[in-house]
Amino acid sequence: MARQEYIAWQVSPSRQRHEWMRRRRAIIAVRIRVALIGHALFFLICGGLKLIGALPGGLFSIGCGSLGFASAGLFLYEWMHVKLMPRTPPVFVLRDNGLTEYSADGPRAHWDWERTTQLSIETDRGRPAYRSLVLAMNEPLLRKHFNFYFPLPDEKSSDVDEHQIVAALSEALEANQFKWKARADGAIVIEKYGI
Repeated sequence: MARQEYIAWQVSPSRQRHEWMRRRRAIIAVRIRVALIGHALFFLICGGLKLIGALPGGLFSIGCGSLGFASAGLFLYEWMHVKLMPRTPPVFVLRDNGLTEYSADGPRAHWDWERTTQLSIETDRGRPAYRSLVLAMNEPLLRKHFNFYFPLPDEKSSDVDEHQIVAALSEALEANQFKWKARADGAIVIEKYGI
């Protein structure tokens, strides 16, 4: 059975570049934390263990190698992220079972409503005209550390506006038997009927 599509939108190339750079800045921030804070904590722990005479042989070299490997891996991830920016902005399709992202090659990723606990719309700090639909996932580790941002179309570059997307989102969730519950911070918690 084919899933019903409620609405689809594509962002402008300038918005795509902005989102790509926002993700790159997040990768760089993690790299800096691992490189500076991770190494500082490791050297402090090793220094403390050496002072009390409990530094196991080889721990220092294993730790330095591990931190170096993590830093190199994050650097490689950033380099690949920069080099692999798609030429065509993605298309987002709101379906009754979730949100699907399409690249020029076809479906790229799908986020299911069953795994989503919270929705919100956030404004970009640097560019107030750029707004994103934010999904928080059901899994505890993902909910605490990761939100998924989906750029909403800017009014100048698309026939679809934010209000149409919110209306389609409401329709899709109701068709899938989810109910909305607003929070004080403006976010919306979604729950399955009968739970």
